[in-house]
Amino acid sequence: MRVEDLQSLLDREAIRQLVHAYCRAIDRRDFALLRTLYHPDAMDDHTPYFCGRAAEFIDQLPAIMAVNRITSHQVTNLLVALDSDCDRAEGEVGILAYHLMDTPEGPVDFLVGGRYLDHYLRTEGRWQFMRRKIVLDWSDRKPSGFSPDIARQHGAVLGAAGPDDPSYGCLSLFPRGV
Repeated sequence: MRVEDLQSLLDREAIRQLVHAYCRAIDRRDFALLRTLYHPDAMDDHTPYFCGRAAEFIDQLPAIMAVNRITSHQVTNLLVALDSDCDRAEGEVGILAYHLMDTPEGPVDFLVGGRYLDHYLRTEGRWQFMRRKIVLDWSDRKPSGFSPDIARQHGAVLGAAGPDDPSYGCLSLFPRGV
């Protein structure tokens, strides 16, 4: 294997880890961790919720996500293109994102299928988001049948947004900002 091919694999894996860390940070509401995933000059386009500097997006996320009792972001397809000197890359990231939302009409399940169109930059050996845009391909919204009490009765360990999530007590090697 050529050295260039090995470096390409390493870069693609680092970008994959970045994308998955984003999902974890969003779902755990670990905004301090999320901040480390973006370059200081990064832009984020989550229209209609926000479009602008990523640092400002992260500042507004607690309010934006306040209606979400639960979120679960899942990566599907991940395509990455590296530039010739490997300081820049682009990605198209397929996602399924579930949201259990509190609305005036009651709890709602909101499922989104879409893609992130990403631009990545490697600085000081570390890949970060430089620009991120979400594209909505489809969505489904309906009244929720979720019941945490039923899940608890059957002995399920429930996840949580923030530092009360069981992963923070079980996985000491995972980065966290909380």
